[in-house]
Amino acid sequence: MPDTNLHDISEELKTQLDEYLERVTGSYCISEEKSDREYTVDQEAIAGILDCTLKDGIHPAAFYVYEELVQALLNHLCAPAAYPSVFQLLSALKTRLWASPLMQVSDIIRERFFEYLYYLSPFTKSYFEVPDFEEPGYFSDPASVEREDHIKTYLGYHQMMLNTYSCDLPMLEEIWSGNPLEVQCSQCGSVITETGEPLRFFRQEYEEKSEKEDMKEEWDVFHTMMPWLNKCGEKQLNPFLRLVYGTYHCPVCGEENIVLEAYKNLRYQPMDLRPEPETELVEWLIQFGESKLHENWYKELFLHKQALAYMFCKKQPEPLLLARCISRVATDYSFVDEFRLELKYAEWAVSLLESLPDEIYGNDKALQLAEAYRRLGVACSADYQHPKNNFPERSAECYEKALKMFDELLGAGNEKSANVKINMINLKLSLKQDASKEIEMVKEQIEIDKKRENPDEDEIATSYKRIAEAYADCMSDHKQAAYYYDFYLQWAKKEYGDESDFVADCYDELAEIYETGGDFKSAGKYCEMALKINIREMGRIYMLPPLLKKSIIGILKKVGKIDEDDKFDRCISVSENYVHMGDLQVKSRNLKKAIKSYGKAITLREYVLPKPTYRLGRIYQRLGRVYKELCDRSSAQREFDRAVEIYRQTIDDNMAEKNSQYDAIQSMEIEDCENAIRELRSDYY
Repeated sequence: MPDTNLHDISEELKTQLDEYLERVTGSYCISEEKSDREYTVDQEAIAGILDCTLKDGIHPAAFYVYEELVQALLNHLCAPAAYPSVFQLLSALKTRLWASPLMQVSDIIRERFFEYLYYLSPFTKSYFEVPDFEEPGYFSDPASVEREDHIKTYLGYHQMMLNTYSCDLPMLEEIWSGNPLEVQCSQCGSVITETGEPLRFFRQEYEEKSEKEDMKEEWDVFHTMMPWLNKCGEKQLNPFLRLVYGTYHCPVCGEENIVLEAYKNLRYQPMDLRPEPETELVEWLIQFGESKLHENWYKELFLHKQALAYMFCKKQPEPLLLARCISRVATDYSFVDEFRLELKYAEWAVSLLESLPDEIYGNDKALQLAEAYRRLGVACSADYQHPKNNFPERSAECYEKALKMFDELLGAGNEKSANVKINMINLKLSLKQDASKEIEMVKEQIEIDKKRENPDEDEIATSYKRIAEAYADCMSDHKQAAYYYDFYLQWAKKEYGDESDFVADCYDELAEIYETGGDFKSAGKYCEMALKINIREMGRIYMLPPLLKKSIIGILKKVGKIDEDDKFDRCISVSENYVHMGDLQVKSRNLKKAIKSYGKAITLREYVLPKPTYRLGRIYQRLGRVYKELCDRSSAQREFDRAVEIYRQTIDDNMAEKNSQYDAIQSMEIEDCENAIRELRSDYY
């Protein structure tokens, strides 16, 4: 429960609010195990809460009520029939709190407010799905039709208020009352009241704009909600449509006006009354979002988009701060694999900064533009292997611009330039192109970094790793690759310990370097070293026969000696080690040992991942090829048949579960499985 002391409200007021909240949320239906039908909308309680929290501006009690309502939703303490009332209150509170001077409350309250916004957003979006309210029998009680009509009277309004962000939202609440609109002509200043025929609008203009809008953003209040409101029908759409896209001819001067602007003219007279978000709040949100980097990427993105929403609510947003918000959102989209949007925002930041005059913004603009070029280079990089974002030439051009600007502004070898050099070598790695120039640049940077007063050992080690990868993948010089990778390995041992799982992963990567260079003996040696550490981390009981393993693990879990979930990743690592070992044994012609290695890999994978996967099919396919080379055709066909079965099952599973979020990944796995089946046809003969 919220700490009421933070909200500075009296016990008497808290008791009164708690009573109202119980009536609004219908928590008595849950605690007393009453039927949902016994809940009735309590307008007196709703009015009482609004009167206590909003009558004198933003009262501290508003934050208390807001938190209580969100927690009631998230903890399933609301009767389902109470949701309309809860959302009615939440929308009223959220719109005012979001547009209030939030820097005047404590950091803790401000953090909670935005944290709860993050949790509330998907909850309300899932609840307000239009098809749910169109399905027959959605409400089980006899009053279903009446209740459905009640829901649709506020549905679009509250969806809009809860899931969009604008300092104009409190003003827009007024139009939902159904009263005639009053607007002020922007030409002659006449105040006109809507009477008789409603203010006209051009529906075709709205539809044309909607078709062009392929990406909607939360801060664009109207574009976000219009397509959704349109599904609800004319009754829900018209009040907004006439306001947003409506025009009228002033009966006094005859000039045509845009309804929304004319409405704002009257509502915000004098214009000083229009809410102006605080710059301090925007900067705080950027920092608060960055603090969530290692906690939740989606939350970081959400918070930075809140900052950007506030920037759009400003009358004259500060260009450099606006560009900074846009660049942060671009970076956040890369973390959540939304590469198309990452590219869009990275281009936007560069375009905005390039348009600013140097004589006004000086070095501050230049430094930010250099970083924006670097960010755009990353967005265009071929690292993502995404057809719409694969612009290697443009990426290289952006990196060159960024490097030149950083060197001119900060001096050669600065830390910003070092980051660009790593980006440049990463680009060459992804393209597998000659990276000799980039390798020398990174080597020079390492020597500069070593001479700093407090050198960053992590960054230096990462640079050595990139050099090793460039020698291996771009230059085919595996001897030099192994030499430079050893610097990274020594750092890993010092940082994590000689027997750590991190070092095991390093051994496996070093084994791959030797393998691609044709030194299978050295590759096998490091693969075995990785396997030894991983088995110890995993626990040898996982390598026992299935029945014995299941029995022992069950006993150990009961006595609290093992947490099977903690072993999942390491089991997969051991399985991959065995596959790698099997591949090396095949290349070294130790085919019988390869059969054992592949068999152990399969045993582990089938234990921790009971559902068939493309990767498991590939291991069976490898095993079948080994049997074929040993002229054991019956065993080979058995393994090939199992591989085909797994591929087909994987295709069926992916087709059944296909959705927009994982569409590209699942389509790729389906294609991989189909290619593998075609490949197997040649293995049979």
